[in-house]
Amino acid sequence: MVDGTGKDYKKIKQMSDALRALGYTSYMLFVNTSLDVAQQRNMMRARKLDPNEVENMWKAVQQNMGKFQQYFTRQNFILVDNNSPSQDVLNDLYVQMEKIVKEPVTHRAAVAWMKEQLPS
Repeated sequence: MVDGTGKDYKKIKQMSDALRALGYTSYMLFVNTSLDVAQQRNMMRARKLDPNEVENMWKAVQQNMGKFQQYFTRQNFILVDNNSPSQDVLNDLYVQMEKIVKEPVTHRAAVAWMKEQLPS
């Protein structure tokens, strides 16, 4: 699992490439908010960031969204809206992750490893 803000496309891609080389399939769960919501949530935190820094990071993440969609592909890029205070984003993420883990393994390296590990 790679956790980050998505402001550094190269860093996320490098980590995903390394996992893919080992036989893992990588996905992105992109939890998105508006700038207003990001600023509001920042102000509610005990450790606040400068509002200009929040805006710069938010803009970087938004600019990278298209790159992430292209890199992870339509099937492996999951966009979750996290703007509503009443929305249960953790439940939404759980539902999405449950779908992912139930998918059959298809990566050639992973299939070969599983075949080698499982008794015939």
